[in-house]
Amino acid sequence: RMSQDVDRLTDTFRRMATDLFTAPLVVVYYGLLVWLSLGWLGPACIVAYFAVGALLSRVAMARVVPLVARQEALEGDFRREHHAILAYAESI
Repeated sequence: RMSQDVDRLTDTFRRMATDLFTAPLVVVYYGLLVWLSLGWLGPACIVAYFAVGALLSRVAMARVVPLVARQEALEGDFRREHHAILAYAESI
């Protein structure tokens, strides 16, 4: 059992280290390729694309987060009341 946990832990660390090392190199490599083929406009377009995407995501999240919080609160109230009804079903 313990050897399986250690095996899973080391495998997870290996995958995480590989991803953390590979991702920046891939970004730099493809950024360089875009710059060589399109000049400064290529990387500028990529940065602008991600900036617009981040802005749109932030605007969308600003509208969605309060709705999700309200739904979670209502579900919590429902669970509490349901538990109270089950607990006091004999006296009701």
